[in-house]
Amino acid sequence: MFDAIFSLFKTNKKILTFYVYFSTVLLFVWYSIIFADQNKYTMSKFVLFKGSNQQYYFHLKADNGEKVLHSEGYTSKQACLSGIASVKVNAPYDSRYERLASRSSQYYFNLRAMNNEVIGVSEMYTSSYARDNGIEVVKRIAPTASIEDQSVTPVAYH
Repeated sequence: MFDAIFSLFKTNKKILTFYVYFSTVLLFVWYSIIFADQNKYTMSKFVLFKGSNQQYYFHLKADNGEKVLHSEGYTSKQACLSGIASVKVNAPYDSRYERLASRSSQYYFNLRAMNNEVIGVSEMYTSSYARDNGIEVVKRIAPTASIEDQSVTPVAYH
C-alpha cells in the first residue's frame, strides 16, 4: 500500500506538493486550536482595577489564575502603574522579601522596594513551605507579567 502511495507521489509532483501543503496547514490549525486558547487563559498578569473607594489596586495572578500578590490602594492610576513597575524590578531579588507569620499561624510575605516600602503583600498560606513557593512564583512571573487594565468600572475590593 505504501509503495503505491510513494510511487504516486514520485510520478506526480503536483500531488506531492498539495499533500505537503495540506499537511502543513492542518498542523498549523491543530497547533492554533490546542495552544492559542491555553495561552490566553494561563498567562500570568497584573490586574489593575479601581475599587469602590475610588482607589486603584493591582493583583498579580499566576499562570493558574490564582492571586499571589496584591497591592495597597493608590490615589491615582499612574501611581498604581508605578507600583507594578516597582514589583517587576524588585521581584527577582530574594532580599526584598519579608517572610512573616500571622497570629493565627498562617504564613505570608511582603515584597519591599529598595526604599523599604511595602509594594506587595501575598495571600495567606498554611505552611512556610507554601509561602516560600509563593515567593518563587512571584520571582519567576512578575518581571514579565502583562498588565490587564480593568480600572474603567469600579469594583468592590476583596
